[in-house]
Amino acid sequence: MKEPTHDIRDWQNAVESGLRYRKDYGKDQRWETYKSFYRNDFASQTLPINITHSHARTIIPTVYFRNPNIIITSHKGNFMHARLIESTDNWLLQEMDVKPTIKTMLLDAFLCGKGIGKIGYDSQYGYDPKLRVTFPLDSTLSSFGKKGERLEYNINIKPGMPWFERCSPNTIIVPFGSRTLTELPWIDHVSLRPLRDVLADPKYKNLKDLQGSHMELLFKGREKENFYTELRRSDEWVEIHEIRDARRGEIMTFVPNYDKWLREPQPDHLQIEGLPFEAIGFDEDPDYFWEIPEAGLIYPQQLEMNETRRQAQLHRRIALLKFLVDKDKINDIEIEKMLKEGGIPVCKVEGDPRTAVQAVQPHVPPDLATWVELIRKDVRELLGYSRNEMGEFEGGSRRTATEAGIVHTGAQIRISEKQDALADMLVRMIRKVNQVIFSLWSTPHVVQLVGMDGAVHWVQYQKEDIVGEYSLKVDVESMSPVTTALQRKEIIEVLTAIGKHPNVNVDYFLRLLLRQYPWLDVMQALPQAPEGQMTTQEFMSHQERLKSHPQELQERVQRNLNVAQGM
Repeated sequence: MKEPTHDIRDWQNAVESGLRYRKDYGKDQRWETYKSFYRNDFASQTLPINITHSHARTIIPTVYFRNPNIIITSHKGNFMHARLIESTDNWLLQEMDVKPTIKTMLLDAFLCGKGIGKIGYDSQYGYDPKLRVTFPLDSTLSSFGKKGERLEYNINIKPGMPWFERCSPNTIIVPFGSRTLTELPWIDHVSLRPLRDVLADPKYKNLKDLQGSHMELLFKGREKENFYTELRRSDEWVEIHEIRDARRGEIMTFVPNYDKWLREPQPDHLQIEGLPFEAIGFDEDPDYFWEIPEAGLIYPQQLEMNETRRQAQLHRRIALLKFLVDKDKINDIEIEKMLKEGGIPVCKVEGDPRTAVQAVQPHVPPDLATWVELIRKDVRELLGYSRNEMGEFEGGSRRTATEAGIVHTGAQIRISEKQDALADMLVRMIRKVNQVIFSLWSTPHVVQLVGMDGAVHWVQYQKEDIVGEYSLKVDVESMSPVTTALQRKEIIEVLTAIGKHPNVNVDYFLRLLLRQYPWLDVMQALPQAPEGQMTTQEFMSHQERLKSHPQELQERVQRNLNVAQGM
C-alpha cells in the first residue's frame, strides 16, 4: 500500500486497511463476545459459572497501583530540581485521575488484548496553539463554545493542563503490519461527537456542508448489533478520525466520505517523545500489534463449563422422585393421596403393593462436578493463579510452609511481571507528560516540598526550574497494603537512629513515611515552614543555609521527628 499523502482519500484507504488488520489479526469481532461474558450476558438460559468476570476482577486488583507514586532522580545530581518535578508529577497523577484510567486499561487488556491510553493537553480533541488565550494562561479554552457552553464533557481534562485518558481499543486503528507502539508511522483515534459540538468547535474548519450520521468506518464490518447501531440511526453524530502522523510530525482530522479536512495537516505539538499514546498488554504476539486477550485464552473453558452446568441442570430437573403404577391396581384418588405434602396418607391398592407402585429415583452424574473442577484447574494454569490467589482455600491435604511458599512464589512471578509492565508503562507516560509541560507551560506553579528540616515549604517555580533529563521509577510497594504497618515502623526506627546527624537526608525518610498514609493528608499534620512561600532559588538558598548551620537544622529535625512519631 502506498504511503498516505495529504489527500483525504489516501488516508481513508490507509484507515480501512488498518481496520482489516485489526479484524483479521486482532480478532476484534470476538471482543464483543468476551465483553458479553464479562457482563454475565450469556445466550443460553442456564446458570453460568462466570470465570471471565471472576478472573478479570482478580487480575486487576493484584496488578494496578492503589497509590501510584513516582520517584525521580536527576542525571546531574541536582536533588532539589528532582524534588520539584517529582512533587509536580505526583500532583499530576492525582489531578489527572490516573488510577481509574489504569484500571480500565487493565480490563481492556484482559478483554481485548491491549489497553491503550492517550496523553493530551488542554483539549480532549486536539490542542491547537493558534487558539491560545491570555487568561487563563497556557490554555486555549477550545473546550467551550462562544456562549460559554461546554463542548467537551470530561471533567478530568482541564484548560492548560495535561491529561491521560483511556481509549477504547475499538476506536484505535494502526497501520497494517505494525507491531509495537514505538514503531508506528501513524495512529488513528476515532471519536464520536454530537454534530452540534463539532459545528461549534473553533478547532474545526470546512463545516458548511457537514451533516450527521457519518459513521461509515466504525460501523463497517460489524457482524452483530451493538450500541453503534443506535447511534447510526440518529442524525446527531459524527465519526471523527484524528490522525497523528509520526513521519511528518503532524496532526489532522477528517470525517469519512467528507471531502474536506476538519483540521488540515499541521504540526503536532504533543509528538515530543514519540506518539502521545501508551499501551499495556500481557500476552505479546511476536508478529502483530494486537495482543492475545486472556479472556480469549479461557473462552473454550467458559463455554465448556456453561455446557457442563447446563447438563447438570437438565439432569437435576429429571432426577425428581417418580413412580410407576399399575393402573388396574391403584386409581387416581389413591395416587393423589400419595402426592400430598402434609400428613401420612394411606393408599389402598389391589393385590401386592410392591407390584402396584414402583419408585424411580434417577441421579445426577457426579462426573459433571469433577469435570467442572478440572476445567477450573486448566483456567488457573492458563492465567497463572492458584485457588489461594482467587480468594479460596486450597483443598486437599495440609501443605507445609515451604510448599505454600513455592506455590506463592510461582504465582507471584507472573503477577510481578504484569506489575513491572504496568510500572514501565506509567514511567513512559509520565516522561511524555513531563516533556509536554516542559514545552507548553509558561506560567509559574506552586508545589509543597518537605525540606531537610522536615517542614512543609510552599515553593513557586517556573518551567525553566524543572526542565531537564531525569530518571523515573514507580514505587512498586505503593500497591502492597500488606507491609504498610511494618514499613511505617521501620522508617521511624531508622529516622530516630540517624535523624540527628546533620548530613542525613531526612526529607527522603519523611517522604517514605508520608506514603504509608494514603487515606490521610499528612502534609497538613507536619509543621508549615515559617518562611512562607518562596521561589525556587530562595528555597534552595534556605536549604543550603540550614545545612551550614547544623545546630539549627538538628533542632528543626527533632521537632518534626516528634510530630512523625506521634502520628
